[in-house]
Amino acid sequence: MAFYKFLKLKYDASARSSARSAGDIKLFHTQKVLDRMGKDWVSRARGTLTRKDKNATGALHKSLEYTVSVKDNVIIMGLQSEFYGLFVQYGVQGAGPFVPPKNPHPYATKPYINRAPDSPFKFGSGSGGGSISSAIRKWVKDRGIQWRGLDGRFMTYDQMTPIIVRSVYQYGIEPTDFGGYIMPRLVAKYKASLNLSLVKDMANHMNEKMFSTPLEFEIAI
Repeated sequence: MAFYKFLKLKYDASARSSARSAGDIKLFHTQKVLDRMGKDWVSRARGTLTRKDKNATGALHKSLEYTVSVKDNVIIMGLQSEFYGLFVQYGVQGAGPFVPPKNPHPYATKPYINRAPDSPFKFGSGSGGGSISSAIRKWVKDRGIQWRGLDGRFMTYDQMTPIIVRSVYQYGIEPTDFGGYIMPRLVAKYKASLNLSLVKDMANHMNEKMFSTPLEFEIAI
């Protein structure tokens, strides 16, 4: 499984704490808000995969789950998926050279540039997931892709695979952000609810009815 960390929420409990309130705060109300936010996140991420045609088999779509962890007044939210989801999210840098081929096949994928220059993964470096031939052949078959050759006849999967592999290896895989771009919108939607729920949980922890001032917290995306 792959893990993507997209949200870090830090809240300051020191100003509210007292000798009688020592110990971890149970985030009962906050967890409910985080669960709603997480389900919303997964739903939107799945919709993005479908809309951007990244749902050939449905495996990545089905594997998406949100995660929540809490430690030292810090809440971390992330997504989990099949490992290859990292290559979809961040793309894979091509091995190069980034020049047009002398005799490009009519179906060769363009453009002839490094399609993921900022990706931490790169073909030929050992970080791109190993051999891609079998994965490409499966992808072609799952999508039912069938090109016509220069003679007008339909090409077999075995004939198409090397053409695609050469292009992908040389120029890389373009990233498809299906999880990260959604988070700022979710933060805007749920920030007030998170604030109120954290205040309620801290008030319960300290045996208080409610605090008169909002809780200070910071969010990093």
